[in-house]
Parts: sequence; structure tokens; C-alpha cells
Amino acid sequence: MTTSHTQVSPRIEESHNVITTENVKLALFDRFQQTDQMNPLERLVIIDQVVSNFTFPHCIYSRRFALWEILVASITKELIKHRRVMDIEPRPPETSIREASTAIFLDGKTGNSELVGWSWLYYRCVRIDLGIQQKRFCEIVCLDDRTIRRYQDKTIRRIVDILLDKEWKARERQFVMKSNKNHLRLKYLRVGHKSEQIKQWFYHTQ
Repeated sequence: MTTSHTQVSPRIEESHNVITTENVKLALFDRFQQTDQMNPLERLVIIDQVVSNFTFPHCIYSRRFALWEILVASITKELIKHRRVMDIEPRPPETSIREASTAIFLDGKTGNSELVGWSWLYYRCVRIDLGIQQKRFCEIVCLDDRTIRRYQDKTIRRIVDILLDKEWKARERQFVMKSNKNHLRLKYLRVGHKSEQIKQWFYHTQ
């Protein structure tokens, strides 16, 4: 008998009790903590949809990996969007720390707190391979630690908004799909009932 170790999503009633700044911070900054405790964000419907894809790799940490993929995609997308607004090359090669430093400098030069916030989270959490620490980032954008932390908190609140929107849309689609299935089931039942009535009428008239 084979034992499955895939994490199962418990039912949650209110996503706004789960999608909080604290849980987002845990997902972003405690990613490599060796713990079996599930982040409440891993219980969301948007995570269910990712792990239900037959191409998605299943293991004990599948839901954690799915959450991380969603966060990385969201941060990267927002950084690119804000760079485009400020007429900056949205996705430079950044194959070296030097190129990344140039990109960060250009982000900071705009003076746009939204862009700098996304830039910091991107290099702090997504491009961890570059090893850019907060002190170095602050030096490049000419801001102090306190300001960067304020920008970081503001950006994390934006991530909360993004996750709430994604979850709401996922649940709406789920509701529509269930409603359509129930409608089709009822329709087939009605058709089946009518077919049975026709059969009975046909045999009785012979």
C-alpha cells in the first residue's frame, strides 16, 4: 500500500483571514526554513489550481513550491510593469552583479517609491543568486534602511491586494464551473426523464 505525502488543502471560508502581510512575509523571507508547518497561504484556491495541473510535480512541498511560483511571477510582473511606466528597459539581462547594480541604480534614479519597492523585493527574494543585501541596495539607490523597509512594507501590502484579487477571481471561476456542471446535470436528468416518458408512451401505443 502506497502512502501519499502530497499536502492536502483544508477548506477555508474567508480568504481575507489568510491573505495577510504576516503570511506574505513568511512566504518571502522564510522560504528556506526547514519546517513542515504549512503557510496558511498554501491553502488557497489559487494554489489548488496550480497543483491540480497534471504537469505540476507532486511532492510533500508541492503547495509551498506553487505559492513561491505565484509570488515570483507577481513580483517580476510588477517590476516590469513599473519599469515600463518609467521608460526603463523592463528586463535587462542581469547576468552579473554589475548589470544588476546598473538596473537598480536606474530604478532608484526615478525617485518612484513603488518601483524601488518592487525592485528591492525582486533582488532580495527572486534574484537571490546575486546575493545583493539590503545595505548594498540602499547604497545604490541612495536611501537609508528605514526608507527601504517602509517601501518594502508598502510593496508587501500590494502583494496582499494582488493575491486577494487572484483568489477572488479563482473562486468566482470555481463557482461558475460548479454552477455550469449542476445546470448540465439537471438538463440531462430532464432529458432522460422525457426520453423515458416517450419510451413508455411508445410501448403503450403498440
